[in-house]
Amino acid sequence: MRIAIENLLGIRYKLRMMGMDVEKCSTLLGDNNSVIVNTQLASSSIKKKHNSVAFHKAREAVAAGYVRTGHINSTENPSDVLTKAVSPTEFYRLTGPILYNTTA
Repeated sequence: MRIAIENLLGIRYKLRMMGMDVEKCSTLLGDNNSVIVNTQLASSSIKKKHNSVAFHKAREAVAAGYVRTGHINSTENPSDVLTKAVSPTEFYRLTGPILYNTTA
């Protein structure tokens, strides 16, 4: 999550430097619900020190209003085709709206 937010903030900065209008808040979806909860709730405690340092950047971006995080179910996540073996039917269902301009 930290790396994704750092990349997102970098892209937003570059777009603004090129003179493009950027919306105030970007949406970042993830399929790990515990990560999403830890970024959204400041009261949630993280037990591992290295995790809490990494989540500090994510919580800061959410609190500042630059990023909002949300949960997406693994069965609906199109990025899973890049990291998991899926059947051809599942591949087309997830990538069809993006690659072929069709609705699922």
